[in-house]
Amino acid sequence: MVGVLDVPSVPQSKRIYDCVEHSLSVPRDILAITGIRSEYDILYPALDAIQAHEELSAGVVASGGHVADTHGDTISYIQQNGFEVVDSVAYLLRGDDKRMRAKGVGTLVASLTEVVSRESPDILLVAGDREEPLATAIVGNYLDIPVAHIFGGDPVWGNADDPVRHAVSKMTHIHLTACADHRDRLVQMGEHEFRTFDVGNPGLDRIRTVPELSREELSREIGFDITEGPFLVLIKHPLSSERTAAGSQMETTMKALADLSIPTVAIHPNTDPGSEEIIDVLHEYQNYDFVSVHENFERDLFVNLLRYATALVGNSSAGILEAPFLSLPAVNIGNRQTGRTNAGNVVYVDHDVDEIVEAVQRLTDDTRRADLLEQTDTTYYGDGNSGPRIADVLANIDLDTELLVKSNRY
Repeated sequence: MVGVLDVPSVPQSKRIYDCVEHSLSVPRDILAITGIRSEYDILYPALDAIQAHEELSAGVVASGGHVADTHGDTISYIQQNGFEVVDSVAYLLRGDDKRMRAKGVGTLVASLTEVVSRESPDILLVAGDREEPLATAIVGNYLDIPVAHIFGGDPVWGNADDPVRHAVSKMTHIHLTACADHRDRLVQMGEHEFRTFDVGNPGLDRIRTVPELSREELSREIGFDITEGPFLVLIKHPLSSERTAAGSQMETTMKALADLSIPTVAIHPNTDPGSEEIIDVLHEYQNYDFVSVHENFERDLFVNLLRYATALVGNSSAGILEAPFLSLPAVNIGNRQTGRTNAGNVVYVDHDVDEIVEAVQRLTDDTRRADLLEQTDTTYYGDGNSGPRIADVLANIDLDTELLVKSNRY
């Protein structure tokens, strides 16, 4: 495959022209970069639609949590889905020192530069606000390869994610937003409308298509009895601005759930600083009868857990972005997710045992639960058909100088 790096010592304008000429080949090669299971599950419907599109082909670079033993080593999961993993990049540095994340980004940029240079894709594809989108946006800009970004324009308060996401938006060339509000925000930030597309949250596609398991089948698969009655799903991530409090915040959460004694399926957090303290607290409670602790789940099992759960508890973005589609209430504990639009299904509480207990009890009451869900907009973040929309955008957008050379509208 011929790419821009095969034309050394050529003026910048000529290099862009060569990139455009290369991109006119069919199929267009789309290279997705993914670093964690939850973000891959957002990318999957887009990759599946790309793979099925006659004018596109898909490849994947797996990094971060996908290649870390502590997070389940999920490369095989990507391969089982039928996607070619063209390379893997290990950049996570052990420890909760906040310097480790910054150093890791540098390692990722250096390694990803070599992979992208070798593969010479037509478009790079990323999602969210973690290290992978940031590193990919840097690499794509310097190598004159357009970057498509899912979930730009989505605000979130309290850590590095918000400025990183918006920085990525200013460096990426194609915006694939989860809702109209996000698209409007990008336009307000100076992004041109011709490069912004409201496609919906692709994570909903898989929710719509995942085969339904019975509660009995689900109980057997996870080794925990949730065949009858209410149960909770717990996912709680650290917040970088409150990293030193991650352990105590998790302890408060677990004390509240222990008081409730409702069967709870707990899932390990992401790889951000503070995650080790959260995992330590989970392990302290793993022998309690009310809780079953897991590193992660395959997407089919996770979706079915959410289908039957009484509530999603913690601070996962799934409570904001995916739970409404399932008419699933969520209890969001603490500041993480503050600033994102609540489609109506989320109850916000502080790290306070009594507040958490009261919120969960509210959602186990059929009448109060129904009142909450009646005001929920189940399609605010999409209708479950985003993947094909993303594939069509990537197949049809003009990969020309206007796309590659960015300028603000103002």
